[in-house]
Amino acid sequence: MFGIAVNKLKKLSANEKIRERIYQEEKDRMDRVSALAKSKRDGIEKGKIEDATAMKTEGIKDDVIARVTGLSIDEIKKL
Repeated sequence: MFGIAVNKLKKLSANEKIRERIYQEEKDRMDRVSALAKSKRDGIEKGKIEDATAMKTEGIKDDVIARVTGLSIDEIKKL
């Protein structure tokens, strides 16, 4: 079974067009994964800023907001 897979892989690897397509498909997949990860990070950051803004509105001290959200005091002061 393993030998069949190795032979098939050798045949596929020998064809430049197939190699290029496989490479491009993998690159596209990695780009999508990267974009999703960035979107997740951006969403988390946006949530922290929204939470900090709400806490400031409620009169909570900046140092407490910083501890809760993980934002810096400078970031909080800019809100």
